Amino acid sequence: MEVLSMKKLGSIFVPVIFLNTRNYFDPLFELFQRSVDEKFMRPLHVQMWDVAATPKEVLHKLSAPSHWPQNSRDFADMP
Repeated sequence: MEVLSMKKLGSIFVPVIFLNTRNYFDPLFELFQRSVDEKFMRPLHVQMWDVAATPKEVLHKLSAPSHWPQNSRDFADMP
């Protein structure tokens, strides 16, 4: 959660990838979606991380360019 907070505030821009082996993190992703649905988090903030099912997929995603904007601090807070 600390890494996601740092990314949201524009302190880091590295990829954040959850290795979701056997759907372990599914309850966490449901919580994140509930946070969006109840307006505790902007839908844009869901783009801070990516999910991979296998270690090989993690490596592939790490080589992809980051899609988190450098000006993320401008929209870190809620409107």
